[in-house]
Amino acid sequence: MSAATAGLKVRKNRPKDIPSIKYYVLREMLERRRISVNRFAEALGETVNIVKGTKGDFPMDKLDLCIELLNNWSGPRTGQVGLIKPGTSETVTKEMLLA
Repeated sequence: MSAATAGLKVRKNRPKDIPSIKYYVLREMLERRRISVNRFAEALGETVNIVKGTKGDFPMDKLDLCIELLNNWSGPRTGQVGLIKPGTSETVTKEMLLA
C-alpha cells in the first residue's frame, strides 16, 4: 500500500544545502522564557504552526529576528509573575537553533 492510497501526506523535505531550525530548541527556549508560542508567532509575523514546526518550514530570513525576540522579549509572559525558570538568562545563538 502506498502513502497516497493510505491517505497519508508526504512532506517534501527541505533541500540539504539549506539549513533548518531545531524546533525542539526553539520550543524549549520559549518555555524557559515563559513566552507564549502564539504571541511569539505574532511578533515574528508567522503562524503558530511554522513556529512549532508542524506545518511548513521556518523562514531562514527571519532567523535573526527570532533570535532578537528570544533574547530581548518585552512582551507578556505566561505563568505566574515572579517565577523564573532556571537557565532563562542563557543567550540564544544561531548555532543553538540551526541543525
